[in-house]
Amino acid sequence: MSRHSVSWENLIDWLDGRLEPQTAQELEEHLATGCPGCQADMAWLRRFEVATRAEVAEPPGELVVQAKASYRAGRAQLGRARRWLWPSRLPRLAPALGALLLLAVAVAYLFWTPAAFARQAVLTVAEGTVEAASSATAGWEALAPKGQLHEGDRVRVVDGGAIVALFDGSRLELQPGAELALASLRSGLPGGAYRVAVYQTAGTVRYDVPALRSARSTFRVQSPTALISVEGTTFVVAVDSALQTRVTVLAGGVSAAGAIDR
Repeated sequence: MSRHSVSWENLIDWLDGRLEPQTAQELEEHLATGCPGCQADMAWLRRFEVATRAEVAEPPGELVVQAKASYRAGRAQLGRARRWLWPSRLPRLAPALGALLLLAVAVAYLFWTPAAFARQAVLTVAEGTVEAASSATAGWEALAPKGQLHEGDRVRVVDGGAIVALFDGSRLELQPGAELALASLRSGLPGGAYRVAVYQTAGTVRYDVPALRSARSTFRVQSPTALISVEGTTFVVAVDSALQTRVTVLAGGVSAAGAIDR
């Protein structure tokens, strides 16, 4: 991400139409300059917005075409076999076989599509004051242990500490002053590919992430100055008051881009 006055929150609020007119005008003038960092951020936010409009993604058109072609080929083979395989039953079985094939394609697609379903997170430990905010609430509200967090929710630790468990088995240990947003909690069918995206705006968070289930699964942490991609590891991200990001890897490895300290 580029380092300038346009913040990630302002880009989100601009897309949702929540910015003050003067701020919106200044942001639009900046976007008109073609800033590469903002263009990349906007592209990511638009993809995220499209993915969250529907709980179930439709199979791609080319996948349906292939399924139909396979079905027609299967019917042709069945026609050649009618002379010796239950001739009176095959015409009635063909539609059912075609439906089963399309169902199998749909199930396979939903299994491997990481953005198909929205998942949840749970606050498992709260030592002190923990607050959460969402688009449905007017501001920050106290969050008690076992409280659920949904995609798009923000959580912060006022004092003490907290542990948030994600649906993929990851554990996020938030220190006092830590604040983050659960930008994406998406997966295919249970056990399939998934996509987790966390936007950490302040404080220190330890991430304990299990090995990714598949090549299509992703776990990313975005800070105001860096993007960290995870393949299954334990690491700490600290964002200080100057919005500088420090990444400390405790086990495994991560890839990072942007302005960071290691």
